[in-house]
Amino acid sequence: MSRPEEKELSHLLAASEPDESSRPKDAIKWIVISLFTLLGHLGVLSVKTSLFPHTQPAPVEVQQIDPAKLQAIKDQWKQKALLLSKDKSPVDPNIQAPKNARYESDRNRTVEKEQRARQTNVIPNQGGAKREPNPLPKISELGNLNHLSSHPKPEPRAQQNAGNPGDTGDQALLDRDLPVGAENLLNTQESIYYSFYARIYESIGPLWQSKIRSLAGNVRVPIGDYTTQVQVALDADGNFIGTRVLRSSGVDSFDRSVDDSWRKVPRFPNPPRDLLDSNGLLQMVWTFTVQVDKNSGFQYVPPEREY
Repeated sequence: MSRPEEKELSHLLAASEPDESSRPKDAIKWIVISLFTLLGHLGVLSVKTSLFPHTQPAPVEVQQIDPAKLQAIKDQWKQKALLLSKDKSPVDPNIQAPKNARYESDRNRTVEKEQRARQTNVIPNQGGAKREPNPLPKISELGNLNHLSSHPKPEPRAQQNAGNPGDTGDQALLDRDLPVGAENLLNTQESIYYSFYARIYESIGPLWQSKIRSLAGNVRVPIGDYTTQVQVALDADGNFIGTRVLRSSGVDSFDRSVDDSWRKVPRFPNPPRDLLDSNGLLQMVWTFTVQVDKNSGFQYVPPEREY
């Protein structure tokens, strides 16, 4: 190889080798680029977070009510109990409400002497008591149809301890001072909120009765009345928010059955706007009573609106 060619080759080799002095500068350059890239990503993330904030909804809790607010709720709800009416005749608008009416219903009604029904039910049956269907036949009986007429029809659960099981049970009432008669005869005042109250009663009552019935063979308590009083809160759309026990029955399973029954019905549509408080909540107080008798066992007296 000639000398000029050797010089050119050595020059190319020298050019291809990295310059030791440039290495720190390249490292600094890449570090700066990486920092700017990281800052850019952080900036985009912060802008996205500010434009589309992700906030968890604040948990809603029924707070303790001060005496003044409690009195306002009592005044709002008139302190009259709810009486479901079985009377399907047209409402007469000319009948005036009696002055001593302690119950709200779908109509004004005046009676000479008030009484409570001897035969009661959690939810009054419309059109007579409903009977449970006959039990399914056993496989061995499928070839013989005569057994169908021999099986006794089961007695309705809610009527087992109350006179003629074919009659319609009246609404159960807590007032022990009322004399007992064949049916509920009470002075009532027509309520514009009757349908709302009735929907609550007819939704919660059977659920509560079912839960108490399931406890009958498992819970042993002394003879007496066991009342659970709860404050219930709904929002403006009728969605269930929660319950708070104001008065315990003294039996945890009885108290839990009340709360569980309310939670089974997540919404009561179209609550009356006039019943909403300043926070947009509808707050009610209801009592649920289990009467434990030596002969009859558990009797249900639910639910009664306190105010």
